[in-house]
Amino acid sequence: MPKPRKLTDKQRKESAINSVKKWKSKNKDKVNYYQYKSKAVNFINKKSTEEDLISLKKLIDNKLLELKNNSNDIG
Repeated sequence: MPKPRKLTDKQRKESAINSVKKWKSKNKDKVNYYQYKSKAVNFINKKSTEEDLISLKKLIDNKLLELKNNSNDIG
């Protein structure tokens, strides 16, 4: 039985980077979703004003109502 190949730290790092790139290229929709969500959370936690939060709350409430109505139409 052959000995398992040992990777150097550089090879291991390059392999990890390539794996991430490969996953991202195959999962573009998930990557975009995660990026949008992260940006929204960061905006709310770090940059938003009271006016921003009130405006966003209205948008969220409207979207929740829309989703609820759509689920009632289906079921």
